[in-house]
Amino acid sequence: MKVLLINGSPRAKGNTYIALSEVVKALEANGVEAEIVSIGTKAVQGCIACGRCVELGRCVFNDTLYNTVREKLETADGIVVGSPVYYAGPNGSLCALLDRLFFSASQLLRYKPAAAVAVCRRGGASATFDRLNKYFTISCMPVVSSQYWNSVHGRLPGEASQDAEGLQTMRTLGRNMAWMLKSLKDGGQPVPERESGIMTNFIRQRHKGKHMAHSFKTLALAFLVGVCGTGGLKAQGNQLINNSSIMEEKLNLTQEWDKVFPQSDKVEHGKVTFHNRYGVTLAADIYTPKGAEGKLPAIAVCGPFGAVKEQASGLYAQELAARGFITIAFDPSFTGESGGQPRYVASPDINTEDFCAAVDYLSTRPAVDPERIGILGICGCGGMAVNAAAIDTRIKATVAATMYDMSRVNANGYFDADDNADARYAMRQRLNAQRTEDYRNSSYALAGGLPDAVPADAPQFLKDYFAYYKTPRGYHKRSLNSNGGWNVTSALSFVNMPILSYAGEIRSAVLLIHGEKAHSRYFSEDTFKRLKGDNKELLIVPEAVHTDLYDNMEKIPFDKIEAFYREHLK
Repeated sequence: MKVLLINGSPRAKGNTYIALSEVVKALEANGVEAEIVSIGTKAVQGCIACGRCVELGRCVFNDTLYNTVREKLETADGIVVGSPVYYAGPNGSLCALLDRLFFSASQLLRYKPAAAVAVCRRGGASATFDRLNKYFTISCMPVVSSQYWNSVHGRLPGEASQDAEGLQTMRTLGRNMAWMLKSLKDGGQPVPERESGIMTNFIRQRHKGKHMAHSFKTLALAFLVGVCGTGGLKAQGNQLINNSSIMEEKLNLTQEWDKVFPQSDKVEHGKVTFHNRYGVTLAADIYTPKGAEGKLPAIAVCGPFGAVKEQASGLYAQELAARGFITIAFDPSFTGESGGQPRYVASPDINTEDFCAAVDYLSTRPAVDPERIGILGICGCGGMAVNAAAIDTRIKATVAATMYDMSRVNANGYFDADDNADARYAMRQRLNAQRTEDYRNSSYALAGGLPDAVPADAPQFLKDYFAYYKTPRGYHKRSLNSNGGWNVTSALSFVNMPILSYAGEIRSAVLLIHGEKAHSRYFSEDTFKRLKGDNKELLIVPEAVHTDLYDNMEKIPFDKIEAFYREHLK
């Protein structure tokens, strides 16, 4: 567990620092890591209400202070903000930073314990304390209290060290913060469900003339784009996009460690969100090597198809982070903690786009070298990863582990047993009848995950799936494969729109990994035949079955994977 403390004083080692340092002592004495970041003396850009953060997921101003604090917030479990008192309020530079952080990165702060600290000569501490707390209470952050209002007194440098009661208040605050963090971690309770936002303004009537003029301009632009296409109206089209309210969905992200694998002490872990081109907000775990400095290569990981980031993809991401990469493991659209409606639907286009959206996010992180980004897909998401490599030239290296071609298996059945027009027509009839039934019922029928028991004569690969998804080894409450499965009609889009059509045009490096004994081995072997160039590899792992490459650390060739990324992300 880690707490980030923000020193809002221009004096890096002044009285505010003394107060926060006392909190740090109590935190560390109770087994909680702590770090103080000072805002410094440089001018801090304030919010200009441009709204671009809604579209970008971060502030449009790319200054070092904002980027540094935002990045540290991703891996922090709690936050303490300290400020000197200026005219009965916090330092204006601090407020400028907090305004931008809390508006553009609220998803990183929600449900993280927080506390404010005010340092003054004589008065104004309560007003400052109250102002800082308002950032927390509008952001669903539990506020940590102490034995008194969190204030320390001192005017001249070092005088805060003489305020015995104030320093005791700081130590109590540190102990209470540590207690709350541990309670939240050990309690195992999910965060509360969050309703869709409702905004009720006091002024309800718009100026009709201005509103009509704006509406006419918008309609005219839309008409021109529709008639002339996007190519000749790039500037107008961008303007239209920038003015629209593209907002990331506010997701309820679990804060406790609920993975099916143990947490590593070699990496920092946090939760992040980002959005794809279709407006779906994706949830991800981010793993960063401890002590890392400078810009690092990064890898986006997803899969297996129907799994969640708390399963195999998180295991891969954490291990690769321990080897020096910044990684994210994300839930695909409509699944896990990611957003999108309806739930549990798959799409060859959108699920490919999810990888590209992950590259969008990583490319804008200050700690990531945008020229050294790779992706890794497992099982059905392995095919999506190869498909993404065909369209996204920013992806420099792709690994597909134990991959499925989801279009092929949906259209042709396993081992191409139903690869004929009559079989596909019968399937289309059945699935389209289900569409009608779903619409009539105002709900989507689920195909069902794995059975609760596997018959003795079941295929071995079904037994292998059961051994992972339905046992403590890999079961997770949000995993489709562990529970109710995908929507029945998800197969329609895969049958009609095959992935990997342009796999032969991929110029970046690709590594396909498959088990020797895997039932799905033919997907990798046939895909490899379509790839071109001497930077393409196929690795067959001896004696490994399909699910060995989910979590078997003795079978997953991490040394080879690391070497591949080192070679091609340089």
